[in-house]
Amino acid sequence: MPDGAVWIAATGKGVAEWREGKFFLPQMQGNPFRAILEAISATPDGRVWLASYSHGLYSLSVPRLTVVSSPGSDKANNITALFEMSPGEFAVATDGAGILRYQAGQFRTLFDEDPHFGPQTHASGFLATRDGSLWVSGYQCLAEFCNGNPVPHPELDKLFHQVSVRAILEDFSDGIWAGTDNALYHIHGDTATKVPRGG
Repeated sequence: MPDGAVWIAATGKGVAEWREGKFFLPQMQGNPFRAILEAISATPDGRVWLASYSHGLYSLSVPRLTVVSSPGSDKANNITALFEMSPGEFAVATDGAGILRYQAGQFRTLFDEDPHFGPQTHASGFLATRDGSLWVSGYQCLAEFCNGNPVPHPELDKLFHQVSVRAILEDFSDGIWAGTDNALYHIHGDTATKVPRGG
């Protein structure tokens, strides 16, 4: 947070604020966090956003908690990752409902024309790189977008078509690292090199 606080979310336990060596617990009725908490994001306006699996999206402005409902099927409430695109505007990754955009209380589909992330897609994470691109990982896909448009990577499409990309990271040399269920890849441009396991 801009004020130096650190927010921590735990599945089934709620959220807590860590400040100057002490924990502070917001007062909320009941336990709205029985579902798996997948992502947490703090915004400059002082709000904390919580993405849950099966219970949708929450906005916490201490001491008030607001439930943000998703449209469509229950799969739209299975949120796996959040990325703040601009103040108050989020890219929302779902498990089975593709990528959604949330802004001003409304959800709509993001990347409508992209074949990687249709309505049934299982997305898992976002990575904003220094060159301004947004990478999205998911089940059997890894895709790059620039200014909202997909960037073609035919060789990466072939490689990741049959695997799930679980984590993505940019290094200091502008390379992309992608972790799958059983391998780690280093990506430069359209080339991905599998990193050998140590002995």
